[in-house]
Amino acid sequence: MKAFHFLGILLLAGTISLSSFAQLKLSIIWEKDSYLFYETKDLKKLSFYLENDTEEDISLLKNLSSTLIKKITIHKDKADGKTTGIIYFKANPTETDFKSILESLNINEFYVNNKKILTKSLIPDKEAKQKAMEFAYKDFLFDKIMNDTNRIEYYDFQIYYAQTKLSYMYANNYPKYLYEGYVSKFIELLEKQTAAREKFIQKSKN
Repeated sequence: MKAFHFLGILLLAGTISLSSFAQLKLSIIWEKDSYLFYETKDLKKLSFYLENDTEEDISLLKNLSSTLIKKITIHKDKADGKTTGIIYFKANPTETDFKSILESLNINEFYVNNKKILTKSLIPDKEAKQKAMEFAYKDFLFDKIMNDTNRIEYYDFQIYYAQTKLSYMYANNYPKYLYEGYVSKFIELLEKQTAAREKFIQKSKN
């Protein structure tokens, strides 16, 4: 896979709270062909840079406590104001390990080459394949009423469409579709249409 950048918005809550909140962006640079976390076997460090950071943000990141992270070094260039750093891992992190780090910081999404990646979608390929096996395909014939948002069939079709797309990606080279942003796209479509369907049902009862 070509070089890519992880762009994350740090939303820290609980005992950790960044002053920048949704403004702070974390970018992790990766220039190898392998899919990060899925195919890396001896990852000891990752370079990154920050945007919209404050002194408080930097201090909190430097002192981040994790069983997976050895230390985080950060440098702010006085000339151009750019903040760069390196994350040193105690051992090679898996996608599940990195997911745990993001979740501990309440980071719900980040970006790879401007492609959205949902934190919850950082699952092992084996788990993705299991999800695919659990999906039951139906004989779903398209009808013009499925284009009508005033019909329950519209939402049923949209939900099934998203489910079939996800099932295919879960079963076929999951990391590829994950980093291309398609997994997040259809997870969000599924959640959006599921919520819309419930709203439609409630509205119909009134």
